[in-house]
Amino acid sequence: MIDTLRADHISLYGYDRGTTPFIDRFASEAVAFERARSQAACTCRSVNSFLTSRYPFVFTRQGKGQMGIPYQYPAIAEILKRNGYQTIAVHSNSSPAPGSPSSLYLHYMDPHGNYATAPGYVQRFARQWLRFDEALAASKAEEEELRAPGHHQ
Repeated sequence: MIDTLRADHISLYGYDRGTTPFIDRFASEAVAFERARSQAACTCRSVNSFLTSRYPFVFTRQGKGQMGIPYQYPAIAEILKRNGYQTIAVHSNSSPAPGSPSSLYLHYMDPHGNYATAPGYVQRFARQWLRFDEALAASKAEEEELRAPGHHQ
């Protein structure tokens, strides 16, 4: 799972520029879903729903600040483990035992963060968006000015 990655910017799903060669190569040997949808607009409820096969509203009833999966709802990793799978948490040094069935869940948050484009790629991928980005930055600066203390409309 890649958090917040837009399908309309992935070559596999018809984007006209080759922006995702590694995903495309992986998908050529895997199952690619053409109509997958997020269960909820926010990451927490969507991922909890995905991992437990429960509706997202179940996770809105938790107490303030609670975002995890409540103990009464088993996650897919728990079910797989009870059925002989070795489940895996990804960190700097993990690998499944050879020959055992495995389940791996990866969740990347990278698209949430700031991104600095490598030299030479702005022109390759973002030509038509440069003016949009400049307008967006100007809009944000104007909004900050309007929110500044002492500003009256």
